[in-house]
Amino acid sequence: MGMEEDIKKLVDHGMDVVLFDRKFRNMSTDVVMVNNEGGTHSAVKHLVERGYKNIAFVALALGKPEKEERIMGFKDAMSDYGLDSYIFPLPFKPHYQEYVEKIRDIIEANKHLDAIIFGTNYLGISGLEAIRNLELKIPDDLAIVSFDDHDLFRIHNPAITVIAQPIEEISQTVINTLLERLQNVEKQKAKKTITLSTSLIIRESTRIKK
Repeated sequence: MGMEEDIKKLVDHGMDVVLFDRKFRNMSTDVVMVNNEGGTHSAVKHLVERGYKNIAFVALALGKPEKEERIMGFKDAMSDYGLDSYIFPLPFKPHYQEYVEKIRDIIEANKHLDAIIFGTNYLGISGLEAIRNLELKIPDDLAIVSFDDHDLFRIHNPAITVIAQPIEEISQTVINTLLERLQNVEKQKAKKTITLSTSLIIRESTRIKK
């Protein structure tokens, strides 16, 4: 909430602001986003095609969970395939170990799950620790996908399938959009939202279900 208030003050003082990764209601700014709904939808499609049916989504929910785009994409995809949605929205926690414990509790209480999609890379990393603590095997016991890539996912054994964001393209788009405003090229134009595509990087954590 503090960040939103700080940005609003900048906007109210006539500053040019470009947001990325998140937009705020009732605030007129340029925004650079990724297709969050499409990203989670592609992950569900990939898992279903590989034989997984009991898929959970563990996501950070800062506001209303039902309004979070990644959660919405997951729910829509599960509905498209006629499958039940298992959604576990987690509030922000100051220590990652709290996420590890919460995810461990979720897995222990839902032994029917055969796959989990994590809504951020730090939730995914916490999930890997929770799975290791439970002595479960990936993907034999649980297939794993994480939103956002991370070096750990690439070198982990097995390597983790991810929904990757185009980081360089996001950065360049933010810079170009801001420069256009500062140079008065688009000073009077309506604020815009630019949506970039994610990509699914398939690795060993989502092998075809035996």
